[in-house]
Amino acid sequence: MNLKILSGVLIFSVAPLASADDAALMTSESIAPANCTQPPLPTASNAASGEATRIAKPKASDFNAQFQAYQTCMKAYVAAQSDLSKQHIAAANAAVKQLNDFGQKVNDALGN
Repeated sequence: MNLKILSGVLIFSVAPLASADDAALMTSESIAPANCTQPPLPTASNAASGEATRIAKPKASDFNAQFQAYQTCMKAYVAAQSDLSKQHIAAANAAVKQLNDFGQKVNDALGN
């Protein structure tokens, strides 16, 4: 029997068992979206007239503070998701290594 076929049979016979349980855990629906509150957009009273408008300083200051809080929240969310993706990639690479190491043991056991 060809070892490649044997290895392929082992991989395909085990993979569906693992993916059935793991697939439910790794769906995009299980990833919580960012929970950051966007500040309300600033408005100016004469915006309808088409004139160039400026936001009053107190309103601009409030908006800037709210925007900074929103930006900080979003950056933290992106950093956390990035860290999680690195962990998932490392876990996937470890699984591939484990599979390859086992395949090598099968080859060694069969004298190939």
